[in-house]
Amino acid sequence: MLATEAENSSNIRQMPPAAAMREAPVRLGLRITMLQLAIYADLSPRLTRIGLTSPSRMTALLHINAHSGCSQSELAQFTGLSRTSAANMVEQLEQAGFVERRAGANARTNALFLTEAGRVAMDEAVEQSAVNERRIFGIFSEDERETLRRLLERAILHVEAMRSGERR
Repeated sequence: MLATEAENSSNIRQMPPAAAMREAPVRLGLRITMLQLAIYADLSPRLTRIGLTSPSRMTALLHINAHSGCSQSELAQFTGLSRTSAANMVEQLEQAGFVERRAGANARTNALFLTEAGRVAMDEAVEQSAVNERRIFGIFSEDERETLRRLLERAILHVEAMRSGERR
């Protein structure tokens, strides 16, 4: 199968070299960080071309789509951003024509909704994310990808439990 132009366009070279793994052979966190950097470096330029300046903007559109009318505070909590950073992101998404703010549940809140342009951008971002996943994780079989998904989800849930003071 021929790779598309979007699949070939990447900044993966921005990630640390594989030699970094030899310097810290037992650090699993280093490998996860390196992989995250590769994923972001590969995906970010394609998202920028559709008007989203980072993967977090794609995440915001996905959340607003799934929770139409959510507040900026809810979006901040979901994305892990401060309320100020989330408000700035919403402002930028609104200026780009992707999000519309309407009166919220009370006079102090805004309800967030995707515009038609926001839906188009979100759909294109999802496509670009699929390209990213094929490029990065295409070396694994479907069974290996599913195992990796389960292991990562388990680690994420463990971290969530630690944050909330629970023990698993």
